[in-house]
Amino acid sequence: MLFVRVFMEVPTVHVNLSSSLLSLSPSLLGAAMATAIAQWMGALSYMIKMARRKEAFGLNLGWKIIPKLEDVQEFLTAGTAMLFRSLCNVGAWTLMASIATRMGVVEIAAHQLILSMWLVIAFVQDAVGAAGQVLVSQQLGHPGSSRHAIRRGKAKARAIAKRVISFSAVIGLVLSVLSQMFLPSLISLFCSSPEVVALTSSVLPIVLLGFPICCVVWTWDSVYYGASDFKYNAKVIAMSSSIAVSLTLASLHYEWGLIGLWSSMVFVYFGLRVIANYLRFNSEHGPFGKSTLSLSEGDDGGGQMMMNEAVPQIS
Repeated sequence: MLFVRVFMEVPTVHVNLSSSLLSLSPSLLGAAMATAIAQWMGALSYMIKMARRKEAFGLNLGWKIIPKLEDVQEFLTAGTAMLFRSLCNVGAWTLMASIATRMGVVEIAAHQLILSMWLVIAFVQDAVGAAGQVLVSQQLGHPGSSRHAIRRGKAKARAIAKRVISFSAVIGLVLSVLSQMFLPSLISLFCSSPEVVALTSSVLPIVLLGFPICCVVWTWDSVYYGASDFKYNAKVIAMSSSIAVSLTLASLHYEWGLIGLWSSMVFVYFGLRVIANYLRFNSEHGPFGKSTLSLSEGDDGGGQMMMNEAVPQIS
C-alpha cells in the first residue's frame, strides 16, 4: 500500500503544479518547474515513508550514516546493472529523437506526438507487469529454503510469469485494436498543423501494430526484475539497443523517414528482446529453471493444488 499511495499522490501533485505554473508561465519553463518540483516531492515522500518503515525494508542500520559495503553490496550489484540498462535504453530513445530532429520540423513534431500517445496507452498495462514482479519475487525470495522448496518456488514463479505475460499480450492486443480505431480521429485535437497530422496518421498505425510486442517485453522485464535477473536484462537491452540504433541511423542516411525510425525501435528493439527473454525463460540456467519443470514435480500429486495457490491473486 505504501507505493500505491505514493504513486497515486505524485501524479496528482504534478497535474496540479503543472496547471498552476503554466497559468503563471505558459511555456516550457513552467512545465519544467512543475516536473522538477513534483519529482522532488515524490522523492521526499518515498524517503519519509521508508524511514518510518525502515525495518520492513531492511534499512535498520542504527546510527550509521554510511553503511558497510556488505550491507549494500546486493543493492550496488543490482543498481549497477539497472544503471547500465537505463543508460542504454534512454540513450537509444534520445538518439531516436535527435535523428527525428535532423529529418525536419514536421518529423520531430510528429515523432513527439506519436511518442506521447504511445506512452499514454503503455501506462494502461503497466499494472500487469508490476503485479507479476511482486508475485514472482514472493516465490523466489527464500534463499534459505530447501532444494525441494526452491524447485517448487521456481515452478510457482514460472506459472505466475506465464499468466501475467499472457494477460499482457491480450491487453496489448486489445489496446492496439482500440487505438487503431479511435486515436487517428483524435490526432487533430492535439495538433493544428495539417502536415504534422498527416504524417502522424500515416506512421501511427504501423507503431500500434507492434504494440502487443512492446507490452509483452515490458511485462517480461518486470518478471525478470522480480527474479533479480538484472544482469541478463541489462545485457539484452545493450545488445538490442545497439542493433536498433544502427537501423535508426540508417533511417536517416537512406531517408526511410519516421516509418523506418519507429519500425527500428518497435519491431527490432522490442522484437529482439522478446526472443532473448523467451530463450532465457526456457533455459535451465535462468531464474525459473528448465522449461520442463512442473508444479507437480516431486510434490506427491499436489501439483494442481499448488497451481491454484500460485496464481489466484491475478486471475
